[in-house]
Amino acid sequence: MKIWIPPVIYFAGIYAMFISILITPFIIYWTKKKKLLDTPNHRASHIIPTPTLGGVGIFIASVSSILTWYWGQMTFPSEVPVFIGTITVLFIVGLRDDLVEIRASRKLFIQLSLSFIIAYSGIRITSLHGLLGIYEINIFYQYALTILVIAGITNALNLLDGINGLAGGISFINLVVFTLLFLQNENLAFAIVAASLAGGVLGFLRYNFNRAKIFMGDTGSLVLGFSLAVLAIKFLHVGSHNGNPSMIIVVGIMILPVFDTIRVFVQRIVSGGSPFKADKTHIHHLLLKLGLSHLGSSLVLYAANLALIGLAIILHKTSVDLKSSMVVIVILATWLTELITIVKLSRSSGEHKKLLHIEQELTAQNVLLKKNV
Repeated sequence: MKIWIPPVIYFAGIYAMFISILITPFIIYWTKKKKLLDTPNHRASHIIPTPTLGGVGIFIASVSSILTWYWGQMTFPSEVPVFIGTITVLFIVGLRDDLVEIRASRKLFIQLSLSFIIAYSGIRITSLHGLLGIYEINIFYQYALTILVIAGITNALNLLDGINGLAGGISFINLVVFTLLFLQNENLAFAIVAASLAGGVLGFLRYNFNRAKIFMGDTGSLVLGFSLAVLAIKFLHVGSHNGNPSMIIVVGIMILPVFDTIRVFVQRIVSGGSPFKADKTHIHHLLLKLGLSHLGSSLVLYAANLALIGLAIILHKTSVDLKSSMVVIVILATWLTELITIVKLSRSSGEHKKLLHIEQELTAQNVLLKKNV
């Protein structure tokens, strides 16, 4: 099915992209001048102190694009200004955290509060569409589940922001997909929101690849994660019709960062550690250990993300029941992750055997030298 893309979508995306491209160099200059740099540590994958606050450009570009379209409009969905208000608060929180670190508990409380506001505005999960045998859920669980999902996705994307271009690239892909999905379901307002965010991210990526000139920081990752979560829940309402729920598509779009976060947390708990203790076990860390560059690792995960989205759309179009579709998506996500782990272990084993062989040769040479002496 072809999707007609109205000119306003191109305008929103391109406008946000150019604003982001123009603003980001000034942010780089200012952060360097003020020495607001991300200094490498034992967990960092970069070796040079790098400016942060790239999320400032993404936020300004995206919100200005959304507001430009709404300027002079007599009517628009009340959910949009609520959305802009909540991400503005989260932007301020992320900005302060990048400048002066905020306690994790305080950030989580703010995220939960903003998630409640989104749920109160009407964007909330009202049904599981038969998943686990559950359909419509009562109002208390609607709020509880919505708040949990938004906070979970927000932090999952934040944790994915570990190498150049990864969080931004995954966000861009998912935002473009949401733009097309909202257009397909004739929801122009949220298509513009998604396109504006996508444009802002694309402009930022211009400075975030290879040796990154700037990182997005919590200023960007929190806002993008929160925005993707809100768009996902909104699409659950917009895309579910004719008895064919859109949940599997949403799961396919968001499963990569969420699955990786759950995998790492479980692994840490099984190892007897705290699930919140930072380490280098995320999927992008594994790819770096395999010898891939930042760009190579990001491209591999872009492909995995697109594969999961593509499979979800196919499952949705073929009307496979939701339970079976969820099982297939989770199996694919698990297989992709474990494949990387198996390759890593295989390489480690090969290197160990090579070192052992070299050691044996050196020992043999030493024995011969002693005999000659």
